[in-house]
Amino acid sequence: AGANVNYGVMTIINSSFTNNTALSKGGANWNDGNLTIEGCIFTNNSANQGGANSNRNNKTIINNSTFINNTATEGGANYNYNNVNLVINNSNFTDNNATNGAVNYNSNAYLTITNSTLQNSNGTDNASVNYNFGGNLNITDSNFTANVAHENGGVNYNQNLEYVVINNSVFENNIAGLGNGGVNYNTGNLTIENSNFNSNNAGSGGVNYNQNGNITIENSNFNNNNATDGGVNHNGGNLIIENSNFTQNSAGNYGGVNYNGGNITIENSNFTQNK
Repeated sequence: AGANVNYGVMTIINSSFTNNTALSKGGANWNDGNLTIEGCIFTNNSANQGGANSNRNNKTIINNSTFINNTATEGGANYNYNNVNLVINNSNFTDNNATNGAVNYNSNAYLTITNSTLQNSNGTDNASVNYNFGGNLNITDSNFTANVAHENGGVNYNQNLEYVVINNSVFENNIAGLGNGGVNYNTGNLTIENSNFNSNNAGSGGVNYNQNGNITIENSNFNNNNATDGGVNHNGGNLIIENSNFTQNSAGNYGGVNYNGGNITIENSNFTQNK
């Protein structure tokens, strides 16, 4: 770790971490205990895994903090593994970078994001924000804007039959540049509730690319999303849509809203001016 290694209990309040580096994990902090971060700023930190923080085994809480331009191969801001529980509240993430998971790389761990803003992140391969492998991800009351993955998952890349739940959140202008899933690339289990998706874009699945997983969408709105195939959803698994609205979404080739090669059930939903 560039600054701190923790095997016990550490609390960091109103502090700044700038230009710290580590060859392996945790450009600023490497945590194998219990870590609480409150009102801190992380800028231009870097490591191979976890440009700012690397967390394993126990619990990390991040409140009211800001992460700007941190960089890693995996997890530009945070790398979480080995059953760690990472909770992020009321925090802002801007211009973070990684090959996979420009903000968070979540491996066999538990990640909760609440009341946070995540924007302008860059994933040179997959997941400009969250790469979820063998873990659980819960997103509530958060905003994701102008994040770009050069391959798959403009915001979230979810694989290995794991669980992602999105509730009461907004996703705008996110892109999977050369690949699929402008917001979500899913081979696991994805639930979307009470959320809004506007002007997201990908090669296939302007919002969701469901390779062989399960997606449930309830009480959500999709406006002006675009892809070559499946302006909103490109489905190769199981997709359930209930009580949702789809307006002015488009596809260059097929399926202004849905391109289906799996199973879709649609109930009590509205489709308007899609093409």
